[in-house]
Amino acid sequence: MKIKKRRGRPRKLTSEQLEMARRYESVWHYEFAQLAEYRQKRILADPLGISAAELAKKVARAAESDDKLDSAEEE
Repeated sequence: MKIKKRRGRPRKLTSEQLEMARRYESVWHYEFAQLAEYRQKRILADPLGISAAELAKKVARAAESDDKLDSAEEE
């Protein structure tokens, strides 16, 4: 059984979804900047590798926590 593709414009994101996307991006940039240069290069060279997975897990925990991002960045 084939699934029909929707035609037309994709649905607009809600304000909550946009806020979460902003949080994820902000935390990712912060955490990535904190890594050693060799780990940054490893992640960019292999975005599906172990180092990237570790970073993704760390980012998800921080972004989905109820803490404000400002307090996480100060640490």
